[in-house]
Amino acid sequence: GDSSNNFRINVWLAALEMIQARPWIGIGPGNSAFNLIYPLYQQPGYTALSAYSVPLELAVETGIPGLLAATGLLLSSLRLGLQQLQRDLALSLPALGAAAAVIGLAGHGVVDTIFFRPEVQITGWFALATLGAARQLR
Repeated sequence: GDSSNNFRINVWLAALEMIQARPWIGIGPGNSAFNLIYPLYQQPGYTALSAYSVPLELAVETGIPGLLAATGLLLSSLRLGLQQLQRDLALSLPALGAAAAVIGLAGHGVVDTIFFRPEVQITGWFALATLGAARQLR
């Protein structure tokens, strides 16, 4: 069999081609759109249900503007939460935990689409909300 790394690299190469073909609006959201379009770009023998990378999946589905919007949400939420660290130690602990969760999910998301599982998604959105709420506690 083929290694998981080699498999993902081949899927990522196909995803990059998909992004190049529709950089502004992507192919549309969801597995149905991906399953219709991916076979046109797939490397022989590398069928996939998704791009196996959250940034690539976002760019494939929503185009580069969607990827930039998601990146902006991630970075601005982290910035808001980390600013709390300079204010109040007791209030900064939830922000620190949420920032660690977001960084961990984002890091894992580079090489997998785990964020699209509901239980992980709830954790991610809760962590982002916690970071955003840190600003309200000033």
